[in-house]
Amino acid sequence: MKNYKVPDVSLFGVKKLDDQHQEPFDILDGFNAIGDPGSTAEIDRLFGRLHDLLVRHFADEEQLMAEGRPGTALPN
Repeated sequence: MKNYKVPDVSLFGVKKLDDQHQEPFDILDGFNAIGDPGSTAEIDRLFGRLHDLLVRHFADEEQLMAEGRPGTALPN
């Protein structure tokens, strides 16, 4: 199984966000690990995990940007 890693360009030095940026790659590894293509329960679980991550991640990013936290500002 290939272990994907988040590209360095996606790391901001904010541990909470950097960990969340790695998580989609971990989920991708999970999809690659499915041996039985008919394993719909595992596929559903991974898509649910991805959905939950995206909701949580964008809420966290918006909150940190609103707080003016270093490393979270959008470039001009």
